[in-house]
Amino acid sequence: MRGLTIISYDTLSEWPDLAVVSYSDGLPVLAAVFGPANRIDLKEEFRVSMRKGELLVFWGDLSRCSQIDFAQVHCLVQEGQLRGIRFSGLSDKESELFASHAQRGA
Repeated sequence: MRGLTIISYDTLSEWPDLAVVSYSDGLPVLAAVFGPANRIDLKEEFRVSMRKGELLVFWGDLSRCSQIDFAQVHCLVQEGQLRGIRFSGLSDKESELFASHAQRGA
């Protein structure tokens, strides 16, 4: 995974219940079928949540996830599927930028 692109969001969700059962360092190895331009379009509804210094983009249930950490990027994996990505260590300015997108869409 080289990146995550979020096209748009207009609301922030509450921080979900997150139950991490194991932690490791590195990047997850996941099976995937790549589409045009070597991209994967999840085509799933996703939610964006924030709390001080953190942003979470997720889809589906986050109970019993494995968390795989690479610097300030935390991949949440459940049964071999990527379920979300948590970004930590955001500056106040970065947090304000993400929050402003939801405020404009509301």
